Amino acid sequence: RRLTHEGCWRVLQQNRSFINGLMGLYIESLHQKMYQMKLFANHINFKICLLLSDDVLPRVTKK
Repeated sequence: RRLTHEGCWRVLQQNRSFINGLMGLYIESLHQKMYQMKLFANHINFKICLLLSDDVLPRVTKK
C-alpha cells in the first residue's frame, strides 16, 4: 500500500518525538566530534607554534 503525502505526513507527526530524539542524538554526537576536532586542531596549532618559535624565531632574531 502506497502512502499518500497526507498519510506520510500523519506518520511523521506521530513519530515526531522519535525523530526528534534521533536528531537530538545525532546532533549531540556531531557536536562532540566537532569539539574533539577543535581540540585536536588547537593542539596541532600549538605544536606548530612551538616548533616555529623554537626553530625559526631564534634564527631570525640572530641575523
